[in-house]
Amino acid sequence: MLELEFNIVDVFAESKFGGNQLAVFKNTHSLKTNEMQQIAKEMNYSETTFVRSDEKRDNGYDVRIFTPQTELPFAGHPTFISMVLSDYGPQHPEARSTSPRA
Repeated sequence: MLELEFNIVDVFAESKFGGNQLAVFKNTHSLKTNEMQQIAKEMNYSETTFVRSDEKRDNGYDVRIFTPQTELPFAGHPTFISMVLSDYGPQHPEARSTSPRA
């Protein structure tokens, strides 16, 4: 069974369980495109991001963004929150309503 580390983040929220939920999966270099799409469909959030590695490349992270239906070439808040979690972890103030789940 595949185990992945991920966080659920309440983006644009004044409190937990509000705003726009986002799932951020870390270290997903081994996942194929169809697997990421299946996970995004299962999560059923507006967007689900997959940070490919914990290692920075060109001063940033490789991130893929999926909706339940398709991959997106770019989306603002999923990219920003994925970077905050990758750089600072869920304790950072911008990710204050993050709930780690595994």
